[in-house]
Amino acid sequence: ELLRVVGTSATSTVQSLTFKGLIFTGTYRTLFSKPYETLLKGDWGIARAGTVFMTNAENIRVDSCLFDQVGGNGVFISGHNRNHAIVNNDFEDAGASCVAIVGLQSAVRCAAKNFNDNVSCSDKTPGPKTDDYPASILVENNTMYNFGRFEKQVAGVQMSMTSKNTVRHNTIHKMPRAGINFTDGCWGGHLIE
Repeated sequence: ELLRVVGTSATSTVQSLTFKGLIFTGTYRTLFSKPYETLLKGDWGIARAGTVFMTNAENIRVDSCLFDQVGGNGVFISGHNRNHAIVNNDFEDAGASCVAIVGLQSAVRCAAKNFNDNVSCSDKTPGPKTDDYPASILVENNTMYNFGRFEKQVAGVQMSMTSKNTVRHNTIHKMPRAGINFTDGCWGGHLIE
């Protein structure tokens, strides 16, 4: 991780920063060096780490940056995050995913970690349980290619436990798994163009 944008809580966030025209390169791979967690209702595991890592943040813009040969994820948006823009970037030869937008399981009511979990759920309240999830993230006009060099369970844009994101006008190619991946259906409202 080269850049960490970390607020202290969902009510005490880092706000309104722009990172433009930067080159991020040469980070160590996350494969075998970071712990992995299982995401909801699937076989997807992920290291909660990224060259640019954000949690408890709002209105962060990553614009016109080059992510060149980073060892793990390019941008990781973890837990409570709102209204970020990841735009006009080039992701080349990333070791894992380019942009990961992943909430915390504490935000999910009656979370089931895999297909075999038969969770009994008495909580019928709609929506998230807490604010520990990303929402209203824009991922637009990025080029993502030749990623997944070390990890093979990757995506250009990976989403789990998140809501109301817009992913549009990206060029995503030459990867071992998915261009855009939804691990679960938590809260929805996404726009994919």
